Amino acid sequence: MGIIINQSIKGTIYSYIGAFIGFINTALLFPIFLTTSEIGLLFLLISLSMIFAQIFGLGINGVTTRLFPYFKNNENQHNGFSFILYGTSFIGIIIFLISFNFILPIIIEQNKNSLEFIKNINLLIPIVIIEIAFRALNNYASALLNSVIGTLYKELILRLAITILIIFFSFKIIDFNLFLYLYIAVQAIPVIAILIYLIQQNELFFKPNLKFLTSDLKKSILFTSIVSLVTGLSATGYQFIDNYMVNSFLDLSKTGVYTISFFFGSLIGLSSRSLNKISTIIIAKAWKDKNYNEIKTIYTKSSITQTIVSAFIFLGITININDIIIVLGPEYIEAKLPIFFIALSFFIDSIFGVSSSIISQGKDFKYLSFFMILFLLIIILTNYILIPIFGITGAALASTISTLFFVSIKYLFIYFKYKMQPFSKKHIISILLTTILFIIFYYFPYDLKNSYINVTVKSLIFSIIYTILVYKFKISDDANTFLKQLITKITKQ
Repeated sequence: MGIIINQSIKGTIYSYIGAFIGFINTALLFPIFLTTSEIGLLFLLISLSMIFAQIFGLGINGVTTRLFPYFKNNENQHNGFSFILYGTSFIGIIIFLISFNFILPIIIEQNKNSLEFIKNINLLIPIVIIEIAFRALNNYASALLNSVIGTLYKELILRLAITILIIFFSFKIIDFNLFLYLYIAVQAIPVIAILIYLIQQNELFFKPNLKFLTSDLKKSILFTSIVSLVTGLSATGYQFIDNYMVNSFLDLSKTGVYTISFFFGSLIGLSSRSLNKISTIIIAKAWKDKNYNEIKTIYTKSSITQTIVSAFIFLGITININDIIIVLGPEYIEAKLPIFFIALSFFIDSIFGVSSSIISQGKDFKYLSFFMILFLLIIILTNYILIPIFGITGAALASTISTLFFVSIKYLFIYFKYKMQPFSKKHIISILLTTILFIIFYYFPYDLKNSYINVTVKSLIFSIIYTILVYKFKISDDANTFLKQLITKITKQ
């Protein structure tokens, strides 16, 4: 358990430092030095690559997570699991390369209004190969109880490398074409780092052990890979399919604006990442021990905690949205509503707590795959209907509608199947406070003639008032305990 806690703490630290660097890159440097079309091209290539990597990874990463403990035996080279992992990934890459020739004309036809994207479309090949390799190796390293190395290099080192590339580009040391090629090249840094680690730890095996694969184990591998493929595709589709559809219906410039909008809105999701990781481990054990009260407690506490934290970030973004647009520049004037609706969709998702973990870790985990298929279909349908009508605002609105559907169906399943639900009057108080504070601070008539100062002053005043209200209304016992401990430490000093 000490290893898990140590890994969790390090991983969280690296993730948050990386998130800060990512914020500097995406929210500040990209809009300053890259055009909206260049941003659109960059993230459209990444978006499509993530979708293809999920499809042609063939679900092997889910197999690693769930079934590697059955293979784990260092003396026997983990009973040939590495051979299955690398072999499946290699087959997936070969299938991708063959399929790409058939997919290419479809992509070109759907994006014929984006000539720069079509010109660089073959860059998808190296990005997809790198991403498939990273996911396979990173999951393998995590199964060997080193989840930190992937987080360190993917979340932190890679983003620092991108910062350096942006600086080179800003000083005209490199042009955009070279920037684009180097941006793709540095994606391989985490792959190389994990490979070196596995070699140093003598964990890079290639020997098969077909005798170990019983009939039941083969069936488990097949079933788990299919479930992992479907679930992962839906999750990846939610993050990236709207970028592709925005470009198909509109153009690269609009895609760039939407990408930046999505980034701001998705900041709310950062608060739930660590909580979900930790909760998933505890929920899995609780299901195993049939400790249903523990699951119910986690469900309730995670919901109210995420509601408080996410409401804070949601308000921090939305009450400052006018100044954010000014800082981004006139090209982003239409990003206002997309930022709001994307932020709202992540806020809605956070209110429902760890519902996905409760379903995924129980015996009815297969239902989550079905729900996620519906989720992806709703995303595609709503984007298809709303983007032609409302542009990038339609894509953001589609995200909100799809999220509301997804969290509702999970809530109803847990309620009727397990007789659990996370809500209380504290949720109503929290949402009422959020609404009132939004109205007060969004429409508060003051202007200090500088957007940076406006954001700083407004955020400071709002943070103090929000913290006092959360404490006085006793919305969360955990939050109040934390604040009391913080106040005690401050007063002692």
